[in-house]
Amino acid sequence: MQLGQWISRHLDDKYDWYIKRLSRNDTLANNTHQAGPYIPKAFIFRALPTLQNTEVRNPRIELTTTVQGEAINPLSVIWYNNKFFGQTRDEVRITNFGGRQSLLLNPESTGSIAIFTFQMGDIPRCDIWVTQNVNEEEYIQEIFGDIEPNTRQAWMRFRDGSALAYESKLPCALSADQIPDAWYSAFPSGQYIHDLVVQRRPFGAIQIDQLLIERRECEYILFRSIEDATVLHRVQAQFHSVNEFISYAQTVLQRRKARSGRSLELHVQQVLRECGLREEYDFSYNKVTEQHKTPDFIFPSIAAYTDPQFPTAQLYMLAVKTTVKDRWRQILQEADRIQTKHLLTLQEGVSDNQWQEMRQAGVVLVVPTPLKHHYPAHMQADILSVQEFIDLVRQR
Repeated sequence: MQLGQWISRHLDDKYDWYIKRLSRNDTLANNTHQAGPYIPKAFIFRALPTLQNTEVRNPRIELTTTVQGEAINPLSVIWYNNKFFGQTRDEVRITNFGGRQSLLLNPESTGSIAIFTFQMGDIPRCDIWVTQNVNEEEYIQEIFGDIEPNTRQAWMRFRDGSALAYESKLPCALSADQIPDAWYSAFPSGQYIHDLVVQRRPFGAIQIDQLLIERRECEYILFRSIEDATVLHRVQAQFHSVNEFISYAQTVLQRRKARSGRSLELHVQQVLRECGLREEYDFSYNKVTEQHKTPDFIFPSIAAYTDPQFPTAQLYMLAVKTTVKDRWRQILQEADRIQTKHLLTLQEGVSDNQWQEMRQAGVVLVVPTPLKHHYPAHMQADILSVQEFIDLVRQR
């Protein structure tokens, strides 16, 4: 079954949706016995309301299950509700995924996007899709927007017909009365939205690594709140033809892709400036090296890089990718003079095989400090935080 066909089959009010990127804690990459993706209890109770039963100790529901359209053994959803029986435990677990042979728990699926659809009925069911390549990831994100790796992402299509919802702890969304009239006719630029985020999350208030994460999430929420207001306004105004509707939909999707492609890069560029690094003196952004190659960041500058007399040992390259699964190899051909490639990512862990391949290829990961705990101890020793990388290039 093709992904597009699978999604079309589940775009129905009968299904509740949950979409996330798989971390090492979700798969068996961390070698724990408590494997299986985390899904918020509030979502599970909404999708499977009969599970929320305080009259029975540890109620469970068996779910008829498919992965990639193929049937597997039924999943068990268990609410450990000992809190209501004089103890403390109060959590939901989904079990019986099938171990490492399961596509969902395979360590190599770390970083992949997983879609869970739940259907309540006489025979409750859960259908799952795990992306297998970049094309599938891009297809999903064109429909649902970015699937961020470092926060609890939840899109839920409930049976009451409500829109897909995004969970967030940051108060960055704009209400309808905060949207200027001009934005309904001309969507604000990505740079303008970025600047709004910087105002809401100023430099110096928190540590650099945490700031980068919060700005990234805040920007996404801000973007979606503007999109929800302005796009809904246009849709409600109706269209004169199918072609007009398709053209507008393509504009919306293209804007999402453009934002996703540059968002993290802009935030890194801003942080470098705020840390006192001068553009075109201490770093260059998105400049051509050789053969039309354009690495994200070159240190100390593109002028130093193109000067054959400048010591190669003092050159650094930083690539920026929200996720690295199936993407990290793209940076190997950038900046031929630089053998060790630094790669900043927000992905929550990689498999051991991916880690070994990166090390052999000379790739050093840069991961914001709050996300490093998603990597095992033997990896953390060789992973730089954002602040540590900035200190490194400063010293050189």
